[in-house]
Amino acid sequence: MNKVGGVASLMEKVSPASSRLLPADTFPLVSVVFRDITQTADWTPHTEVECIAVTVIGVLIHQDTDTIKLATTYDEEGNWSAVCAIPTGCVVKITSLKDLSLEELQGDRESS
Repeated sequence: MNKVGGVASLMEKVSPASSRLLPADTFPLVSVVFRDITQTADWTPHTEVECIAVTVIGVLIHQDTDTIKLATTYDEEGNWSAVCAIPTGCVVKITSLKDLSLEELQGDRESS
């Protein structure tokens, strides 16, 4: 597995034109922990203001040296929506929960 921005890349085959996984690949369902900003609007001393750790769960649809993108919605035309873009430098940990195939993503839709 390659390292991207200090984090192991879960995506080895990304289509350069669309930055999406090629159709034959699987889509990793992941948990991403990253450090997010915190801002105060009062006179809190700087020693008491810290970044917070945030966890996002979604399907990893893009990863490069700058950004990791997760999505939670997928339509019948293969388009992703509800995309969360996270700066790679803020990522603390990526945990693969499951690899989802195209058949799995489309399976529930066909049975309804």
